Amino acid sequence: MAVNPDVDDAEASAAPPRDLALEKAIEVLEDAIDLQRKALAADPLSVPSRHNLAVWLYLAGRTNEAHDVLLEVRDLDPAAINPG
Repeated sequence: MAVNPDVDDAEASAAPPRDLALEKAIEVLEDAIDLQRKALAADPLSVPSRHNLAVWLYLAGRTNEAHDVLLEVRDLDPAAINPG
């Protein structure tokens, strides 16, 4: 039996809708990742573009991909990862 008499059992057991702000943030991150990949396609040796891609991937929770991209940055320009 549902706690609220105006809500039936099917409605009460349904998962709550995703937060719209979270959905928008995920969409923006995915768009940023796509745009950064396009920038890299235009200039594959761009260290800043590759670094930015790693940041967007990290923020999107795609840490393994971000790590791989940072390894590519290190291979292209070791000073970009460890300037000291």
